[in-house]
Amino acid sequence: DVTDTCTGTVSDNGGTGNNQVVFTISGTPALGPEEECSITFTANVPQGTSAGAYINTIWGNFSDSNNTYYNVINETGGSTIITTGGDLILVEKTVDDSIVQPGDLPDFTITIENTGTEALNVTVHDILPQGFEETSMPTTSVAGGWTEDPSCEEVSQNGMFQRNCSGVIEIGGGATETVTFTDVWVTSDAPEGDNENKVIVSGTRSDNMPVLETDLVEVTVLKPHIKWEKVSLNTSVTPGDDITYVINIQNSGEGDVNEVNIEDKLPDSFTYNGDVTTTCTGTVTNSSATGNQVTFTISGNPALGPEEECSITFTAHVPQTSEA
Repeated sequence: DVTDTCTGTVSDNGGTGNNQVVFTISGTPALGPEEECSITFTANVPQGTSAGAYINTIWGNFSDSNNTYYNVINETGGSTIITTGGDLILVEKTVDDSIVQPGDLPDFTITIENTGTEALNVTVHDILPQGFEETSMPTTSVAGGWTEDPSCEEVSQNGMFQRNCSGVIEIGGGATETVTFTDVWVTSDAPEGDNENKVIVSGTRSDNMPVLETDLVEVTVLKPHIKWEKVSLNTSVTPGDDITYVINIQNSGEGDVNEVNIEDKLPDSFTYNGDVTTTCTGTVTNSSATGNQVTFTISGNPALGPEEECSITFTAHVPQTSEA
Protein backbone atom coordinates (compact mmCIF):
# COMPACT_ATOMS: atom_id res chain seq x y z
CA ASP A 1 0.00 0.00 0.00
CA VAL A 2 2.69 2.49 -1.03
CA THR A 3 1.84 6.00 -2.22
CA ASP A 4 4.21 8.91 -2.77
CA THR A 5 4.40 12.56 -3.81
CA CYS A 6 7.88 12.33 -5.31
CA THR A 7 8.59 13.44 -8.89
CA GLY A 8 11.33 10.78 -9.06
CA THR A 9 10.48 7.11 -9.38
CA VAL A 10 9.84 5.34 -6.07
CA SER A 11 10.51 1.60 -6.01
CA ASP A 12 10.03 -0.93 -3.24
CA ASN A 13 13.13 -3.09 -3.27
CA GLY A 14 11.70 -5.65 -0.90
CA GLY A 15 12.69 -6.27 2.67
CA THR A 16 14.79 -8.39 4.96
CA GLY A 17 12.32 -10.41 7.00
CA ASN A 18 8.82 -9.12 7.58
CA ASN A 19 9.73 -5.97 9.49
CA GLN A 20 12.27 -4.28 7.20
CA VAL A 21 11.73 -2.61 3.83
CA VAL A 22 13.94 -0.66 1.39
CA PHE A 23 12.70 2.19 -0.79
CA THR A 24 14.66 3.81 -3.61
CA ILE A 25 13.91 7.17 -5.23
CA SER A 26 15.59 7.50 -8.65
CA GLY A 27 15.49 9.98 -11.50
CA THR A 28 17.32 12.85 -13.18
CA PRO A 29 17.15 14.28 -10.68
CA ALA A 30 15.50 12.15 -7.99
CA LEU A 31 15.07 15.32 -5.93
CA GLY A 32 15.80 18.85 -7.16
CA PRO A 33 17.03 21.80 -5.04
CA GLU A 34 14.71 22.63 -2.09
CA GLU A 35 12.34 19.86 -3.25
CA GLU A 36 10.37 17.78 -0.76
CA CYS A 37 8.33 14.61 -1.14
CA SER A 38 6.84 11.84 0.97
CA ILE A 39 6.40 8.07 0.93
CA THR A 40 3.35 6.60 2.70
CA PHE A 41 2.88 2.92 3.49
CA THR A 42 1.09 0.65 5.92
CA ALA A 43 2.23 -2.13 8.24
CA ASN A 44 0.25 -4.77 10.11
CA VAL A 45 0.35 -5.12 13.89
CA PRO A 46 -0.22 -8.83 14.64
CA GLN A 47 -3.25 -9.76 16.70
CA GLY A 48 -1.19 -11.15 19.57
CA THR A 49 1.13 -8.16 20.00
CA SER A 50 1.57 -7.26 23.66
CA ALA A 51 0.92 -3.78 24.97
CA GLY A 52 4.03 -1.64 25.15
CA ALA A 53 6.41 0.66 23.27
CA TYR A 54 7.97 -0.35 19.95
CA ILE A 55 10.84 1.43 18.23
CA ASN A 56 10.37 2.26 14.56
CA THR A 57 13.76 3.20 13.09
CA ILE A 58 14.75 4.63 9.70
CA TRP A 59 18.12 5.14 8.01
CA GLY A 60 19.51 5.49 4.48
CA ASN A 61 21.79 7.40 2.10
CA PHE A 62 21.75 9.52 -1.07
CA SER A 63 24.12 10.34 -3.91
CA ASP A 64 24.99 13.61 -5.65
CA SER A 65 25.50 14.19 -9.41
CA ASN A 66 29.05 12.78 -9.05
CA ASN A 67 27.64 9.55 -7.57
CA THR A 68 29.19 10.26 -4.19
CA TYR A 69 27.08 8.83 -1.38
CA TYR A 70 26.22 10.53 1.91
CA ASN A 71 24.28 9.45 5.00
CA VAL A 72 20.86 11.04 5.47
CA ILE A 73 20.40 13.58 8.26
CA ASN A 74 17.50 12.15 10.28
CA GLU A 75 15.55 15.06 11.74
CA THR A 76 12.99 12.80 13.45
CA GLY A 77 15.55 11.25 15.78
CA GLY A 78 15.17 7.90 14.06
CA SER A 79 12.31 6.47 16.09
CA THR A 80 8.57 6.58 16.54
CA ILE A 81 6.84 5.28 19.66
CA ILE A 82 3.76 3.16 19.00
CA THR A 83 1.57 1.86 21.82
CA THR A 84 -0.72 -1.07 21.16
CA GLY A 85 -3.35 -2.60 23.37
CA GLY A 86 -3.38 -1.72 27.07
CA ASP A 87 -5.50 0.80 28.92
CA LEU A 88 -6.58 4.16 27.58
CA ILE A 89 -8.81 6.77 29.20
CA LEU A 90 -11.50 8.98 27.73
CA VAL A 91 -12.47 12.19 29.52
CA GLU A 92 -15.41 14.58 29.14
CA LYS A 93 -16.18 17.67 31.23
CA THR A 94 -19.70 19.13 31.20
CA VAL A 95 -21.64 21.85 33.02
CA ASP A 96 -25.35 22.02 33.80
CA ASP A 97 -25.56 25.74 32.90
CA SER A 98 -23.16 27.20 30.34
CA ILE A 99 -24.49 30.79 30.62
CA VAL A 100 -24.18 32.24 34.12
CA GLN A 101 -24.07 35.49 36.08
CA PRO A 102 -22.21 36.42 39.27
CA GLY A 103 -23.90 34.64 42.17
CA ASP A 104 -24.91 31.57 40.16
CA LEU A 105 -23.94 28.06 41.31
CA PRO A 106 -23.38 25.75 38.31
CA ASP A 107 -22.46 22.05 38.68
CA PHE A 108 -19.50 20.57 36.76
CA THR A 109 -19.24 16.85 35.97
CA ILE A 110 -16.11 15.03 34.80
CA THR A 111 -16.77 11.62 33.19
CA ILE A 112 -13.75 9.27 32.96
CA GLU A 113 -13.86 6.00 31.03
CA ASN A 114 -11.18 3.29 31.32
CA THR A 115 -11.29 1.46 27.98
CA GLY A 116 -8.74 -1.16 29.01
CA THR A 117 -8.87 -4.23 31.21
CA GLU A 118 -6.60 -3.33 34.12
CA ALA A 119 -7.49 -0.97 36.97
CA LEU A 120 -5.85 2.45 36.86
CA ASN A 121 -5.03 4.99 39.54
CA VAL A 122 -5.48 8.38 37.89
CA THR A 123 -4.95 11.92 39.11
CA VAL A 124 -7.85 14.24 38.35
CA HIS A 125 -6.53 17.80 38.06
CA ASP A 126 -9.34 20.32 37.61
CA ILE A 127 -8.68 23.97 36.73
CA LEU A 128 -11.40 26.53 37.48
CA PRO A 129 -10.84 29.95 35.90
CA GLN A 130 -10.65 33.20 37.82
CA GLY A 131 -13.79 34.02 39.75
CA PHE A 132 -15.02 30.40 39.92
CA GLU A 133 -14.70 28.93 43.43
CA GLU A 134 -15.58 25.50 44.78
CA THR A 135 -18.00 25.61 47.71
CA SER A 136 -17.18 22.03 48.72
CA MET A 137 -14.72 19.29 47.78
CA PRO A 138 -15.64 17.33 44.62
CA THR A 139 -17.38 13.98 45.00
CA THR A 140 -16.81 10.78 43.00
CA SER A 141 -18.96 7.85 41.93
CA VAL A 142 -16.16 5.37 42.74
CA ALA A 143 -17.42 2.97 45.41
CA GLY A 144 -14.31 3.31 47.56
CA GLY A 145 -14.13 7.07 47.14
CA TRP A 146 -10.88 8.93 46.61
CA THR A 147 -7.60 7.02 46.81
CA GLU A 148 -6.01 10.35 47.72
CA ASP A 149 -8.41 13.02 48.98
CA PRO A 150 -8.71 16.09 46.76
CA SER A 151 -7.34 19.47 47.76
CA CYS A 152 -7.68 22.90 46.16
CA GLU A 153 -5.39 25.90 45.99
CA GLU A 154 -5.27 29.28 44.31
CA VAL A 155 -2.54 29.81 41.73
CA SER A 156 -1.60 32.78 39.56
CA GLN A 157 -1.50 32.20 35.79
CA ASN A 158 -0.70 35.10 33.45
CA GLY A 159 -1.95 37.61 36.00
CA MET A 160 -5.20 35.68 36.58
CA PHE A 161 -5.99 33.72 39.75
CA GLN A 162 -7.29 30.18 39.18
CA ARG A 163 -8.53 27.47 41.51
CA ASN A 164 -6.68 24.17 40.98
CA CYS A 165 -8.14 21.03 42.58
CA SER A 166 -6.44 17.60 42.44
CA GLY A 167 -7.23 14.14 43.78
CA VAL A 168 -6.58 10.47 42.91
CA ILE A 169 -9.18 7.79 42.15
CA GLU A 170 -8.98 4.15 41.02
CA ILE A 171 -10.98 3.21 37.92
CA GLY A 172 -11.50 -0.47 37.21
CA GLY A 173 -10.96 -2.02 33.79
CA GLY A 174 -13.83 -1.18 31.47
CA ALA A 175 -15.40 1.08 34.10
CA THR A 176 -16.75 4.63 33.78
CA GLU A 177 -16.68 6.92 36.79
CA THR A 178 -17.61 10.55 37.45
CA VAL A 179 -16.22 13.40 39.52
CA THR A 180 -18.69 16.17 40.38
CA PHE A 181 -18.16 19.74 41.55
CA THR A 182 -21.50 20.85 43.01
CA ASP A 183 -22.51 24.52 43.38
CA VAL A 184 -19.36 26.16 42.03
CA TRP A 185 -19.70 29.82 43.00
CA VAL A 186 -19.42 32.36 40.19
CA THR A 187 -18.06 35.50 41.87
CA SER A 188 -17.94 39.05 40.55
CA ASP A 189 -14.23 38.48 39.81
CA ALA A 190 -15.14 36.09 36.98
CA PRO A 191 -14.20 37.73 33.64
CA GLU A 192 -17.10 38.71 31.43
CA GLY A 193 -17.48 36.51 28.34
CA ASP A 194 -16.27 32.96 27.67
CA ASN A 195 -14.28 31.17 30.39
CA GLU A 196 -12.50 27.83 29.84
CA ASN A 197 -12.93 25.22 32.58
CA LYS A 198 -10.30 22.53 32.00
CA VAL A 199 -9.57 19.08 33.42
CA ILE A 200 -6.41 16.94 33.07
CA VAL A 201 -6.56 13.23 33.93
CA SER A 202 -3.26 11.33 34.08
CA GLY A 203 -1.88 8.04 35.32
CA THR A 204 0.58 5.21 34.64
CA ARG A 205 -0.17 1.70 33.38
CA SER A 206 1.37 -1.46 34.81
CA ASP A 207 3.86 -1.48 31.89
CA ASN A 208 4.98 2.04 32.96
CA MET A 209 3.34 3.65 29.93
CA PRO A 210 1.68 6.99 30.79
CA VAL A 211 -1.96 7.73 30.06
CA LEU A 212 -3.12 11.32 29.70
CA GLU A 213 -6.34 12.94 28.54
CA THR A 214 -7.78 16.46 28.81
CA ASP A 215 -11.07 18.19 28.12
CA LEU A 216 -12.63 21.58 28.68
CA VAL A 217 -16.03 23.21 28.75
CA GLU A 218 -16.73 26.89 28.12
CA VAL A 219 -18.96 28.90 30.44
CA THR A 220 -20.15 32.36 29.39
CA VAL A 221 -20.35 34.95 32.17
CA LEU A 222 -22.89 37.76 31.67
CA LYS A 223 -22.49 41.08 33.48
CA PRO A 224 -24.52 44.30 33.68
CA HIS A 225 -23.32 47.77 32.68
CA ILE A 226 -25.12 50.84 34.03
CA LYS A 227 -25.10 54.30 32.48
CA TRP A 228 -27.36 57.25 33.23
CA GLU A 229 -27.99 60.89 32.49
CA LYS A 230 -29.87 63.65 34.29
CA VAL A 231 -31.86 66.25 32.37
CA SER A 232 -34.10 69.19 33.31
CA LEU A 233 -37.50 69.52 31.69
CA ASN A 234 -37.38 73.28 32.31
CA THR A 235 -35.10 75.43 30.20
CA SER A 236 -35.57 78.30 32.65
CA VAL A 237 -37.44 78.90 35.92
CA THR A 238 -38.51 81.88 38.02
CA PRO A 239 -37.42 82.05 41.66
CA GLY A 240 -40.19 80.55 43.76
CA ASP A 241 -41.14 78.00 41.07
CA ASP A 242 -40.53 74.27 40.93
CA ILE A 243 -38.21 72.55 38.47
CA THR A 244 -38.64 69.03 37.12
CA TYR A 245 -35.70 66.67 36.70
CA VAL A 246 -35.53 63.30 34.95
CA ILE A 247 -32.84 60.66 35.59
CA ASN A 248 -32.61 58.16 32.72
CA ILE A 249 -30.98 54.83 33.66
CA GLN A 250 -29.95 52.10 31.23
CA ASN A 251 -28.48 48.62 31.71
CA SER A 252 -26.46 48.24 28.52
CA GLY A 253 -25.00 44.88 29.58
CA GLU A 254 -26.26 41.31 29.21
CA GLY A 255 -26.48 40.54 32.93
CA ASP A 256 -29.13 41.46 35.52
CA VAL A 257 -28.81 44.36 37.97
CA ASN A 258 -30.07 43.60 41.48
CA GLU A 259 -29.75 47.11 42.91
CA VAL A 260 -28.99 50.63 41.70
CA ASN A 261 -28.08 53.42 44.15
CA ILE A 262 -28.23 57.02 42.91
CA GLU A 263 -26.90 60.00 44.88
CA ASP A 264 -28.33 63.24 43.46
CA LYS A 265 -27.12 66.65 44.57
CA LEU A 266 -29.16 69.72 43.62
CA PRO A 267 -27.79 73.26 43.43
CA ASP A 268 -27.04 74.56 46.93
CA SER A 269 -30.16 76.69 47.30
CA PHE A 270 -32.63 74.17 45.80
CA THR A 271 -34.69 71.79 47.94
CA TYR A 272 -36.10 68.40 47.03
CA ASN A 273 -39.90 68.33 46.83
CA GLY A 274 -40.55 64.66 46.04
CA ASP A 275 -43.37 64.10 43.57
CA VAL A 276 -41.52 61.02 42.30
CA THR A 277 -42.77 59.08 39.29
CA THR A 278 -40.93 56.26 37.59
CA THR A 279 -41.05 53.92 34.61
CA CYS A 280 -38.83 51.33 36.32
CA THR A 281 -40.12 47.78 36.75
CA GLY A 282 -37.97 47.50 39.88
CA THR A 283 -39.00 49.14 43.12
CA VAL A 284 -37.85 52.78 43.43
CA THR A 285 -37.44 54.16 46.95
CA ASN A 286 -36.23 57.49 48.22
CA SER A 287 -34.05 56.30 51.07
CA SER A 288 -33.01 59.76 52.25
CA ALA A 289 -33.37 63.44 51.44
CA THR A 290 -31.48 66.15 53.27
CA GLY A 291 -31.81 69.69 51.99
CA ASN A 292 -30.52 69.67 48.45
CA GLN A 293 -29.32 66.05 48.44
CA VAL A 294 -31.44 62.97 47.74
CA THR A 295 -30.76 59.22 47.43
CA PHE A 296 -32.77 56.92 45.18
CA THR A 297 -32.59 53.11 45.22
CA ILE A 298 -33.91 50.77 42.53
CA SER A 299 -34.24 47.20 43.78
CA GLY A 300 -35.76 43.99 42.52
CA ASN A 301 -35.00 40.62 41.05
CA PRO A 302 -33.88 42.03 38.78
CA ALA A 303 -33.91 45.77 39.34
CA LEU A 304 -32.94 46.19 35.69
CA GLY A 305 -32.74 43.38 33.15
CA PRO A 306 -30.35 43.22 30.16
CA GLU A 307 -30.73 46.22 27.80
CA GLU A 308 -33.54 47.59 30.03
CA GLU A 309 -34.08 51.34 30.43
CA CYS A 310 -36.17 53.33 32.90
CA SER A 311 -36.48 56.82 34.35
CA ILE A 312 -37.08 58.58 37.66
CA THR A 313 -38.82 61.96 37.57
CA PHE A 314 -39.01 64.35 40.54
CA THR A 315 -39.36 68.03 41.35
CA ALA A 316 -37.30 70.49 43.33
CA HIS A 317 -38.12 73.97 44.61
CA VAL A 318 -36.19 77.04 43.50
CA PRO A 319 -36.10 79.51 46.44
CA GLN A 320 -37.54 82.98 46.02
CA THR A 321 -34.14 84.40 46.87
CA SER A 322 -32.26 82.50 44.15
CA GLU A 323 -30.09 84.62 41.94
CA ALA A 324 -30.30 84.47 38.16
